[in-house]
Amino acid sequence: MRNIIYPQIGNAAQHGIFLALSKKMDLKDAIKESQFKLKYSIKKLSKKNLSHYNDQLASIIKRGFIELSALGKLKSYQKSKKIIDSNLKFLEGNKWLIKKNISKKRDIRFDFEFNPINSKNILLELKVVWKKQNKIPKKIQKQLITYSQNSRKRCIICFLVVEIFGTKSNYINTFPEFFELKVK
Repeated sequence: MRNIIYPQIGNAAQHGIFLALSKKMDLKDAIKESQFKLKYSIKKLSKKNLSHYNDQLASIIKRGFIELSALGKLKSYQKSKKIIDSNLKFLEGNKWLIKKNISKKRDIRFDFEFNPINSKNILLELKVVWKKQNKIPKKIQKQLITYSQNSRKRCIICFLVVEIFGTKSNYINTFPEFFELKVK
C-alpha cells in the first residue's frame, strides 16, 4: 500500500508548492488544496492514516516553499521540452560515455524552472523521499546529463527527505538536499 501512497503524496506536494510559489493561493490554502487532492486520489485510507499523511504533506509543502522560493521567481511548472537524444552509457562513478544520435528526439519534463536575478535559469527536479539520498539515481542522472548537454541552464535536483520522530510518529520534519550535475 505504501508504494501506491508515496508517489501520490509527492504529486500532491508538488502541486501545493506550485500553488504557493505562483501566488495563486497563500501557503495555508495551498496545503488544504493539496490535502484534498491526496484524499480524493486515494480512496481506501482510514481517517487515522489520512491525518498522518496530511501532516507529512503539510511539512513537505512548507519546507519546499521556503527552500524553492529562495531560488528565484517561478518561470514555469512541469514543462516538457524536445531534445536531441544522446546515448549515455554509465561507466563508473561520474564517468559517462556519450554518443549523440541526431535522428532521435524525445521529450524530457522538469518540475520547476526558476528565473534568478543574477545567474542562469535553473531547472529543478523535485523528489519527495523518506530515506536520505547519498547519490542521484541513474535514471535522473541520465535525464539531467541529456538535458544539460542541450541547454545552458543549471540543472538541480532537490530531494525533500521526510523524517518522522517520536514513539508515536507525532513529530514530522522535512530536510532538503540539493544536488547539481555539471557537464562540460
